[in-house]
Amino acid sequence: MAFKSKISEIEDKEIKLETNYSHIGKSMVIEGEILSEENLNIEGKIKGNIKTNKKVFIGRDGYVEGDIISSIVEIIGRAKGKITAEEKIIIGNTGVFTGTLNSNKIVIKDGALFNGKSNMKKKIRLENILNNKNNNKKNIKQEEEIDNDGSD
Repeated sequence: MAFKSKISEIEDKEIKLETNYSHIGKSMVIEGEILSEENLNIEGKIKGNIKTNKKVFIGRDGYVEGDIISSIVEIIGRAKGKITAEEKIIIGNTGVFTGTLNSNKIVIKDGALFNGKSNMKKKIRLENILNNKNNNKKNIKQEEEIDNDGSD
């Protein structure tokens, strides 16, 4: 019979947390679109859109300016833009958000600051949203190719 100490159980959990998140540190500034298939832990600054089918966590020192499409979004830092989450959006007691929220469930904790609009729908399907975005990009690219074919 194997026996595990409490310390080793805690260390195992910490290791799992570290491997399940991509971490954007306090000193990092990113401009551009982020596409991820991992959870994101943001402590730095991002100016651009984020798309993932996992969780986005914006920490106390984190700031995001752009649209976020994700399964779950939790904000205890600051964010500005449009957030669409399949499961839920949580603005923690230190969180500040300006923009539009779209989700099945929206939680705004006591002390949070929210300026904007919220839309709650019974079923938001992330894969439908991501597929529609991709189809729109394909249509735009096809239109650009038609415009640039040199037949003016």
